[in-house]
Amino acid sequence: MTSYVRKQFQIAPETDAALARVAAKRHVSEAQIVREALTTYLARNGETREERVRRAMSIVGIFSGDGSNVSENHDDYLAEIDWQSS
Repeated sequence: MTSYVRKQFQIAPETDAALARVAAKRHVSEAQIVREALTTYLARNGETREERVRRAMSIVGIFSGDGSNVSENHDDYLAEIDWQSS
């Protein structure tokens, strides 16, 4: 069993409500949600910019395209979308 260090902090009421909803939906404790969020935050913010760039660039070219021109003409395709009905 993992041992934990007790911490105490204050959060805004709306954050508290959101935390309670997420914990209830996942059927875990609020403390578990906070631990997971902190672990994720610290892992992401512990990376240097170069590490984040290297991680992002590692996926470049691993997918094959479908022959369309979406990557070249994405602005044109986005302009065609009727955002009001989406």
